[in-house]
Amino acid sequence: MTITAAHSFPVWLPQTQTWLYQQVRSLPDDITSHIICKETLNEDQFNLPNIHSLSGPASKRSKITTRLFRHADYHLYTYRMCRKLGPGILHSHFGPVGWKNHKVLRLFNAHNVKQMKHIVTFYGQDVDHLPKVNPKWRSRYRDMFRHIDLVLCEGPFMAEKVVSLGCPENRVAVHRLGVDLDAIPYQPRSLEENEPVKILMAAAFRPKKGFQYGLKALEKLAGRFDFRITLVGDETGDEVSAEEKKKILKYTADSKLADRITLKGFITAGDLTRLALDHHIYLAPSLTADDGDSEGGAPVSLIEMAASGMPAVSSNHCDIPQVIKHGTNGLLSEERDADSLAQHLEYLIRHPEKWKEFGSKSRRHIESQFNASVQGQRLAEIYRNVIRGVSGPATVKKPGGTAKKPRLLFISHSGGLYGAERSLLELLTGLQRRKMYDLLVFLPEKSGLAAELESRGIGYRVIPYSRWIGSRYVRLAGFARSLNNRIQKKQMVREAEAWDPDLVYTNSLSTPVGAMMAAELSGLQKRTIPHIWHARELPGNPDFRFGLFDAGTRKAMNYIRASTGHIISNSRFLAGELDTMLKSTTGAARTNDSPKSDPELHSGPELHVVYNGFDYREFEDAAGVNFDCISQRTAGSSREAGSPADKSQKRPWKLVMAGGINEAKNHAEALEAVSILHKQGLQIALTIYGSGDRATVAKLKNHIRSMSLEEYVTLAGHKTSVNDIYSGADMLLVTSRIETFGRSAVEAMLSGCAVVSSDAGAMPEVVSDGETGLIYRSGDAASLAQQIKKLSEDPGYHERVVTNARKYAQQKFTAEAYVRDIEQVITSAVNV
Repeated sequence: MTITAAHSFPVWLPQTQTWLYQQVRSLPDDITSHIICKETLNEDQFNLPNIHSLSGPASKRSKITTRLFRHADYHLYTYRMCRKLGPGILHSHFGPVGWKNHKVLRLFNAHNVKQMKHIVTFYGQDVDHLPKVNPKWRSRYRDMFRHIDLVLCEGPFMAEKVVSLGCPENRVAVHRLGVDLDAIPYQPRSLEENEPVKILMAAAFRPKKGFQYGLKALEKLAGRFDFRITLVGDETGDEVSAEEKKKILKYTADSKLADRITLKGFITAGDLTRLALDHHIYLAPSLTADDGDSEGGAPVSLIEMAASGMPAVSSNHCDIPQVIKHGTNGLLSEERDADSLAQHLEYLIRHPEKWKEFGSKSRRHIESQFNASVQGQRLAEIYRNVIRGVSGPATVKKPGGTAKKPRLLFISHSGGLYGAERSLLELLTGLQRRKMYDLLVFLPEKSGLAAELESRGIGYRVIPYSRWIGSRYVRLAGFARSLNNRIQKKQMVREAEAWDPDLVYTNSLSTPVGAMMAAELSGLQKRTIPHIWHARELPGNPDFRFGLFDAGTRKAMNYIRASTGHIISNSRFLAGELDTMLKSTTGAARTNDSPKSDPELHSGPELHVVYNGFDYREFEDAAGVNFDCISQRTAGSSREAGSPADKSQKRPWKLVMAGGINEAKNHAEALEAVSILHKQGLQIALTIYGSGDRATVAKLKNHIRSMSLEEYVTLAGHKTSVNDIYSGADMLLVTSRIETFGRSAVEAMLSGCAVVSSDAGAMPEVVSDGETGLIYRSGDAASLAQQIKKLSEDPGYHERVVTNARKYAQQKFTAEAYVRDIEQVITSAVNV
């Protein structure tokens, strides 16, 4: 089918919009493209056939002509050109252009037998900024959405925003921008002896590009590392951009970076590519500006730099995680987090050996997902489908069936309501709000999680399958678990086949039944049912106390690797350990004393790091109580002893521990620290929340008695409400020998409770020592006691730590980011 497509632009083409040039020129030969614009710029750089300009070429215009055409009716010109060209598709680029052109389309179709279809692509500012500063655009867009055929967005994040503006879901689709890989040579980055590290930032000077946060991050490193910075970009001709340029220039002149920065202004795409090959690290700290302006998807310059093989440090903004996979081909921070950006930059500066690894993975990823020629073919197919009357959102089509929402089947290893289950519940709730998926959960038992699912209207099935790990290798117990899973698999497959899922998601490494079921379903249905593992624990090493695989670690790891294309890890620490186990000939993870490396993409599943997310509103009650207590302590510490406020000082410091009672949690270390502090005269009380097997709980009780701590230590059992645990608590102790994330620590931070944690596992990723909590050496009870004492002796310091921690946790561990990042993995796996 040969199609004539008319592309409508206000201006063809500013240097900041080179991606539009790639989009049009990459369409296949059976699509005849015409560009209809009000005026042209940079014709020598972006010259294509069939450019129709209302004002003619810029090189032949006088200033008077330019002013006259500025007030001419471009959209009437668009109508006349459409009458002349007779296109099958009118593709409006940017929302406001689409709104005016939908009137053109209605007029055209009213006077022509041949009907023209209308597609509108949004690119960012037109979705976020415009409706915020001028609410009229909300009603204008709603009017437009009723008449157009399809809306295209660069990624799922922007697609969701378009739906929130009133566009029907069945008229929204994701189409990624592509880059010309033939014009971007791949070059592994390396550092010559005595060469400074060269860092590149390239973008228009607008607040959403986050230049100031990137420069603040670099300033933090200025005294310790030898690096140079190149800024490519300039203002774009409006007041906001001009003001941003002033701020950038002032900052560069006044900061420690003045002698390290080179300003280049705007340069051509070819010059930028050549410049990039002489740089080592790309920095793109994009953010949502105060006026709502944001990226439309991911910055095209970031895609181009990744294609060139340059490792990147960027933000979680918008659809950037579709380009940069944290810990795999680059590093991501939260928006406006200069400290995190500095940490990631420091890591790359210290580890130039990672540049080649990150760069090669970036190139492969861009070739797979952002190749301009491939995206051109996909856009042509979208045109054909729209003309045929087939369009819609990112849905799944069954063989011989009609489009429907993707169906996601989740497997929980437990029916309880501990950390992993609560994180699953947070994910399910977030996906349910999206209204784009059908959800079903399989549970091995009906307990607390089932009740929560019922309250949210999420379907579940109870099938008594088993785990595949135990506390020690016991052949008979392992055989019994394996036999039960084979038996239960039949029912699981029957239930799943009847429901017809598009993806199976196992919420833990503790049970293999999800992978087993996905494999059998794929065979029965003659199509691939993708399977995702979400790793929240680290079985296989007896030192870590997470349990041992019944089949042995090596066999289990081989099975995990073969049964999925994606593994989600809840921390970089766990991702690194899993990466080692998946590639090791023995399947053994490192011990805490072994050298550490970051996760890398090996031949096998892709490894994603997604921190757990939390709805901070759940912790408001506990935080209110705790900040009242903190205020009393702080006020009391500033008064003389014997005053009424001094009574608050007489209340013992309330310490808590939360989680399961098992040897990995290392409660004995906390008891020893409590004993040390009581001998020093400090008034403290420790409450331990959680449950465990009878033998372990009995052992803990005996330990408390043997140390004569019954008066100061209480076992309170399992509590499901975080407010019950943290209300009135001064400190949470995390004494674990290993933690793969540290959920209780984040809950405490959100609740206004200070955290004192061991340095084991992923805890340093959650708690920044001295800023958002205190870290002690794992295995050193005296060090733990010293950190508790440090907080208790200085209520003002305690208050600062708690305040910093709560603010940090609210920004770093959001439910929105958690759901968004996992949804991107799901989308990639389902390939919707």
